[in-house]
Amino acid sequence: MFLALIETQGNQRYIFGTNRQGANIGASQLLHEACTKWILNACNFNGEFATLEQRKHFFVKQDSVSRWLQNGIYVVVATSGRAVLLSKLRSNLESIISTVTLRALRESPGMSVASAIVSFNYQIPGNMPTALKEASSRLSDNIRATTPIEARFLRLPPIADCVDSTYPAQRRKRMGNPPEWKLQSEVVIAQVKARDRAKKRISESAGSSESSQTAATL
Repeated sequence: MFLALIETQGNQRYIFGTNRQGANIGASQLLHEACTKWILNACNFNGEFATLEQRKHFFVKQDSVSRWLQNGIYVVVATSGRAVLLSKLRSNLESIISTVTLRALRESPGMSVASAIVSFNYQIPGNMPTALKEASSRLSDNIRATTPIEARFLRLPPIADCVDSTYPAQRRKRMGNPPEWKLQSEVVIAQVKARDRAKKRISESAGSSESSQTAATL
C-alpha cells in the first residue's frame, strides 16, 4: 500500500505577497482549491466541492477503504492546503501529484505544492500514523531539494515591477478613478480572478450552515 501527502507551502507569503485585498481573497481560494477541488478532479470527481454537503457526499460515496481501493485511489483527507491519498499502485498517486502540480503552475503561479509518497502495510493496526509521519519528513526533504518559488520570476533581462506586488509585471490594465494604466504580475492576475469564486464559496457555506441550524430548530 502507498500513501501520498500533498501540501501547499508558504501560504502566508503567497496570500500576503500583494497589498490588494481582492488578490488576498483570491489567493486563499486558490490554496483551498488546490488540495480539495483539484485533488478530487484529478480523481475523476468533477463536483465543485464548495459546500459542506458536497464534501460529505463525496466521502460517503467512497464507501470502505477496501472496496474503494479496487477502483484506484482512496481520499483520506482533502482540505485546504493538505491532502492524504491511498492507493495500491504508486503510479496512481504519482499521476495525481503530477496533475495537481501542473495545474498549480498554470492556474496559480507563485503557489508552492509539495508532496511525498511512502509505502506501508495497511493491514497492521497503527501503521497509518507512522506512515504519515514518514511522509511528512520526506516531504520536508523534498522541499529543501526544490528550487525556490522566487526562481520562477527571474528579472533578467530587467522587467518592470507589478503595482500590487514585488513580482515582475505581466500585463497593463486600466485601473482607478480616473482610470490609468497600471502594471500587474501573473500572480496577482490569477489571484484576482479567483476572488469571485471565494465569495461564492463563503456565501454558499454560510447559507448551508444557516439552513442546517434552521432545520435543527424546527
